[in-house]
Amino acid sequence: MESTGQNESQPVKRPRFWVGPFVAGCCFALGYGITHRVVTLQSNAETPTPESFEPALFPGESMEALRGRNGGELNSFQVDLKAVEARLEAERKKDQDVEELAEQAQQAEQELQATGVLPAPPLEPDWTEPTLPAPDPEPTVVAPEPPPTPPAPPVQPAVVTEPLPLPEPAIEEPVLLTPPPPLPVAPAEQLPAQP
Repeated sequence: MESTGQNESQPVKRPRFWVGPFVAGCCFALGYGITHRVVTLQSNAETPTPESFEPALFPGESMEALRGRNGGELNSFQVDLKAVEARLEAERKKDQDVEELAEQAQQAEQELQATGVLPAPPLEPDWTEPTLPAPDPEPTVVAPEPPPTPPAPPVQPAVVTEPLPLPEPAIEEPVLLTPPPPLPVAPAEQLPAQP
């Protein structure tokens, strides 16, 4: 048997999805270049001068200015490492002492808990009551008596009278509004009929 060409596997073509955007980009780049060249040729043929900026100094003060202000010595900015190390060592020693005290307190508390014996409360307080000075007896001040008030007039019983009649409410009659008279209108002209 002979095999035909259709049965043979044909090489699989990979999709070329990048070709379309590539061609479009080339067209845009070419159009931009041509447009730029045409605009340049149509405008005045002056060579553009680039803007020059003055060099600026870095902000802040320079080391020379700092040295000049502090006496001009070259070694004036060096750090005394021995003093720094001594200060750090003192801080480390202080931290170690605090840690040791905390460990000792924790161990003592654990020993108390292990024995189950609670310390006896103190029988007498550690403080003393402050003694306050006795208050000085103050002379008594007699308040003057208020002046006598005049006697009140005798109270007379109230006389009961009949209540006054309520006034009748005034009822207003509604006012009818009449519409304004119509405005005169000019008669419309008759347009001739179209044949």
